[in-house]
Amino acid sequence: MGEGPFGWNEALEATGTDALVKLMAQGDVGLTAAAKHALAHPLATATEVAYRQDAVRDALEHAQAVKHLFAVCQGEAVHAADAAGTSDFLALADVAAQHVQALSELAQVARDMHHDVKSVALRRFADEMAELVEEGYLKSADEMLREICRPSSALMSAMLDPETLRPRYELRSYPRRTDWLRWKVTGAVTADIEDDAAAADRASRLASARRALAPVLWEWTSRMGSFFAALRDELGFYVAAINLASAYKDAGCAWCLPQVEDVLPEEKPGYHAHALSYAEGGSFHLIADEISAKGISCWLAGGADETMRRQFLSAWGQAEILALTGFPVPAEELTLPVATQVVWLSSEGKDVEEGLAEAGEKLSKLLPGSIVLWDEPFSWFSQTEAAELVSGLMGTIAEAGAELVIGTANPHIGARNLARRGVFHLRLEQTQEGLRAVPGRPRADTRLQDTFEEVFGERLDVALKAAR
Repeated sequence: MGEGPFGWNEALEATGTDALVKLMAQGDVGLTAAAKHALAHPLATATEVAYRQDAVRDALEHAQAVKHLFAVCQGEAVHAADAAGTSDFLALADVAAQHVQALSELAQVARDMHHDVKSVALRRFADEMAELVEEGYLKSADEMLREICRPSSALMSAMLDPETLRPRYELRSYPRRTDWLRWKVTGAVTADIEDDAAAADRASRLASARRALAPVLWEWTSRMGSFFAALRDELGFYVAAINLASAYKDAGCAWCLPQVEDVLPEEKPGYHAHALSYAEGGSFHLIADEISAKGISCWLAGGADETMRRQFLSAWGQAEILALTGFPVPAEELTLPVATQVVWLSSEGKDVEEGLAEAGEKLSKLLPGSIVLWDEPFSWFSQTEAAELVSGLMGTIAEAGAELVIGTANPHIGARNLARRGVFHLRLEQTQEGLRAVPGRPRADTRLQDTFEEVFGERLDVALKAAR
């Protein structure tokens, strides 16, 4: 229920997760809220991710049951209490009956699900929900409807019709016996008048009882509304995951529940992605056939097209965010470490001092295992200045045990001035199939001297001098 890690909400917005939410929600307001809530609260360990992924697999295999539960939780009974008003006893009693019916349906579906699902998470969820409904809410509803009383002796019983589950009310307190004795002794009233007086007194008492009991019913129906809303939000995550997997399938996009590994202090886990895509405009776009490396601290993606760079960074960010919240990811295969933070940095619309100040502040708050997605940090710099800046950044990143993914079009930033351990180069290219991230140095830096140095491990001018 708390806030996400530092920088998380900004990363959600910058990486375009609104497109994912639309695919998950399919126009449903309740699902929109549930999907946003889930994306805003990443899990902390690989064990937690695996636990939730098991439940997602179960939910995908029992999609109709999960959707049935969700539908019950946001049905008419959830909203009926507000429409009934606080003082209309009969309307509130009707709402209570709707709640009883919805609870009975929930309990039945939950019991059936408990026997069918395999994951510990969903079995516990279904079992605890059924027990809470049957032994808690249904039991209290039954007791309340059977004996609704007020302190001043008016007593009603509300028996449930077994077919309609609607209550039938009966006033169980009659005119005071002293009144009857007085009428009988004095003979002041005839039998007809006695019947009329009894009926009037009965109606008055019933109306008075309803007025007194309306707040009790209002309190109970309000609590029930809160229960259904909380359950709806809990189930909303699984329905959103089902809808997202369906959207992948409809678009012909490969997807998986990725392998997520804890960040170990001794050795940084590897990153591997195959058929990595990202969502935009209701569709999915292939970013890379394959990206794979181990122990990398800095990824450098170069390319002249600004749109391609942002798409690449957005795809990476979406994959991290979806994986760390337990959702299916648009990739055929994905292995990545748990990121305690996903931080987005951009130089767009900022001058040098403002951009560097913002970057310095955010980088100073990095936690171990963070991933930083930086869109064009070097647009202002010469080769020497960029190399110095990168050298300083790499120290901050390494000290924090974080990972840096850079998208840049600066031709001065290439393999030569970043030729150090822990830097992996990708060249972004546009093909007929979509964007590709090709391992290797940026095309703008493939001069003869750099190519010679990369292939032979020494500088070309030094080799020429030795040859002479």
